[in-house]
Amino acid sequence: MKKILILSMAILVFCSCKTQKPLYLWGNYDLVSFTHLKNSDEESKQALMAQYSDIIQKHENSKSLVPPGIYADYGFLLLQAGKTAEGKEMLLKEAATYPESAVYVDRALTAFAATPPAARPAGYKAADEEKPQVVLIMPPVNRSRHFEAGELFHSTLGIPIADAGYYVIPTFLSKQMLEKEIAYDAELFHDQPLDALHEVFGADLALFTIIYKWDAGVPAAKNNNTLRGPAAARNSWIEIEYILKSTRTNEVLFARTGSFNFDTPASMGLLTEIELASRCNDFTFGDLPAGKYSPGYGEKSFPAGDLAFMVRNPNSGYRMSYSQEHEEIIFRMENERTINKRTYEAPPR
Repeated sequence: MKKILILSMAILVFCSCKTQKPLYLWGNYDLVSFTHLKNSDEESKQALMAQYSDIIQKHENSKSLVPPGIYADYGFLLLQAGKTAEGKEMLLKEAATYPESAVYVDRALTAFAATPPAARPAGYKAADEEKPQVVLIMPPVNRSRHFEAGELFHSTLGIPIADAGYYVIPTFLSKQMLEKEIAYDAELFHDQPLDALHEVFGADLALFTIIYKWDAGVPAAKNNNTLRGPAAARNSWIEIEYILKSTRTNEVLFARTGSFNFDTPASMGLLTEIELASRCNDFTFGDLPAGKYSPGYGEKSFPAGDLAFMVRNPNSGYRMSYSQEHEEIIFRMENERTINKRTYEAPPR
């Protein structure tokens, strides 16, 4: 494992982290999308379509921007349901709202609706010449013992990146296009040129994630004194590596390894795991340079801070600590008594 360098201001960045108001209204999107990623049945598809319709209606009624990828994913599901006209309308709305989506929208219409490629919106050229803004989230590589961890985590990744102001290519449409046109296994791309992802999706950035640990449901009473919690609590640990790479140069623009440990009520079940993943994402992307749809656009530039972090629940002595090596994080997780240097209370989500 390569060493991850810690920026001199890393502690200041994370300790001063504030909860930002989301750019969009997501409802139960992460839970509903996970259910469809897991089951891929008609019931979960209908629930996801209803969720998309609700998100679109709320934003259009308030005359606010619909989140990136929502029109497109909804249109794709409508096409799958045989509603060709409505599906095409949604996909074209995506391209009209977000010119940077034109590349994959054209391909989706050709592949799934037998529609000749449309003329790209006038704004596409300008969007293509700007700083990296279009993010393709690759399917997580799951090396943990939790067989559903990949789907659980995948369902949470798009929201924080979209709320940071980036255009995020929608999950379900990108999944189908990867399977149809390239390859769905993200590990095949880790050390390979990514130009095909730029060509097929118009993506500037590809986000790779590797799940090393996803342990949910360990009784808190089994932990040592530093992690004691209520008798009914369960202790969950996840450890994730995030790598954001340019699809044009293969340069790593953002890299971070996070270990997140959280005591939660045993009764919360699946919601606990989704919340855990969401909080880990919040810490990870807390200093990601703002995308062009964010009011803070232009305040930072890539590469963002490279560091590793560990977070523990503030309600049960949870701490955040920094490590120079991924291997040291694992050691610190397994021998909590060594966590006694430069520790800081985690800011609230």
